[in-house]
Amino acid sequence: MELAYNGNNAKLVTVVQAANRILADPAFFNQVSALPVFAYSTYNGAQVAAEMQGIGQPIQVDTYWNPLSGATAKTETEININTAKLNRPNASIVNTLVHESVHYTDWAVNGEWDYTDRNVFEDPPVSAPYTIGALAESMAG
Repeated sequence: MELAYNGNNAKLVTVVQAANRILADPAFFNQVSALPVFAYSTYNGAQVAAEMQGIGQPIQVDTYWNPLSGATAKTETEININTAKLNRPNASIVNTLVHESVHYTDWAVNGEWDYTDRNVFEDPPVSAPYTIGALAESMAG
């Protein structure tokens, strides 16, 4: 699994590279595979990890600007990052990119949202996107 960003936002270039290092790390997918269960889903970590690793083409990362939105990103056939929400630590943005990669995988593989209720903010993280994003953030340091 790999992210592709062709824009010129220096912060996004840096965080996409960091996210790609994590998404290429077998230790990351070993930790995802060990997750036994997620809220809002019948999938376990091994199933989600296998589907993520099965994504062969790079996932396109694009941007949009909406300072009035609470959303940091939107995803279906590509990841769209809200550049109005980039004033935060790089590790937090890596979390968002990996979180959105899980959504992308869910839609690309299953054609529906099997991993989460997309309209629920979670604190603490309990669904696949939030849990896996938080894991990536901890690895991004």
